[in-house]
Amino acid sequence: MSLLRRFDDDERFDFEGVRRFERRICECLDAVVALGQPFQTSAEPGVPFAGVDVLAEAVQYGRDALTADPARAFARTFVLTSIAGEDTVRAALLALKQSPPYTYRAQAEAFVLSPNKALGPALRKLARDDDPLVAGLALDTLARRDEVEIGVVLPLVEHPVEEVRLGAIAALGRAKEHRAAAQILIDICDQELDDDIFVEAVEGLITLGYRAGLTRLRERLDEEEAERGVLPEQLRMRCMQLLGMAGNAGDYARLLQLYYGDVGQALALGFHGHPALVAELIAALDSSREGGLYLGRRGMRDAARALFRITGAPLFQERPSGQDPYDIVTDQRVWLDWWGSNEERFEPTVRYRYGKPFSLLSSVEELARDRAPFGVRAACARELSLYDLPERVSVTAFVRDQEQKLSVLRDFLTNDVVAADPKFAPGRWLTLLR
Repeated sequence: MSLLRRFDDDERFDFEGVRRFERRICECLDAVVALGQPFQTSAEPGVPFAGVDVLAEAVQYGRDALTADPARAFARTFVLTSIAGEDTVRAALLALKQSPPYTYRAQAEAFVLSPNKALGPALRKLARDDDPLVAGLALDTLARRDEVEIGVVLPLVEHPVEEVRLGAIAALGRAKEHRAAAQILIDICDQELDDDIFVEAVEGLITLGYRAGLTRLRERLDEEEAERGVLPEQLRMRCMQLLGMAGNAGDYARLLQLYYGDVGQALALGFHGHPALVAELIAALDSSREGGLYLGRRGMRDAARALFRITGAPLFQERPSGQDPYDIVTDQRVWLDWWGSNEERFEPTVRYRYGKPFSLLSSVEELARDRAPFGVRAACARELSLYDLPERVSVTAFVRDQEQKLSVLRDFLTNDVVAADPKFAPGRWLTLLR
């Protein structure tokens, strides 16, 4: 079952299908737990039968396969940590430490979903484990559960193993002690030579709302613009996406200079929303031009999606199944005709999302949209996390949890007082206030 909860970036998120599947998981869990209760048979009334030892059975289930199985590890951890009490958490953590590392990711997913209140304190202790992989798992899980305490994370910021350092720095970006965490992250940005750690620290600063992170991000991207290859490809894409979501109107030129047509880069331009990006994205659809970009099929798709994200142009591919907001025409001539007729209605001082002045509600509604690609949903959740909002949406949480939080955000953003707040005004880019 755990394997079926994993999504590729291009996979469409079917709310009803996932909801049915998650309901099935919970029903199976209820059935397993019920086996632990004493029961009687109707054939022999009055003769009690002892319940099954659910904890022992769950632990044994994780060991029964011929080889260690991540799916079984998920099931074991999910069952154990869904039952209240410290003993169930201890059993799950002991099983974790006795299992091979390639099952850790599956177990981490189960920890994130767990409702057990004893898990947070146990994970904080686990973050000090001598095994760096175990410590890293604990840090990542604490961050995803929003249970980070800076006192736990701080000693691990200078850990000799890079994976643990990265986990600690990422966790600082979720810390409730904003000021202390930000100062640590600023020091890391100013002293760190490792690109992965630098980018993690910058993203943490921006997530905490500090302009210092955006300043350092621009500086590093300017270095990349001057000498391509300063940043590895994946980090460059990540930085571009972060700038696209957190930058201001003037950052469109920087994004254009960095846009080489690589997969994921067009998403940064689409989320930024400046109308000056449209012409270059349309030009990129012509891969035959001399000196032009060669996007490939996926790059063309990404560029068309970015164009639609900014303009809202109803240029959908004709399909028997109907219109799909993520299946956009890639024919440059069609886009040139449309833009020629509509360009004048787009103002250079306004951030656009689907042809309208940008509003955070658009990201909330996209997260609630059925059959949106998982990678796009993750990007929307990341964008929302950069704002001071009452809820943080995780795209890997149970559907019911996601829908409840989206409802809270929808009510918050449509509240008259919030709607009148200048920082939430339509068409504005993000303003970092610290």
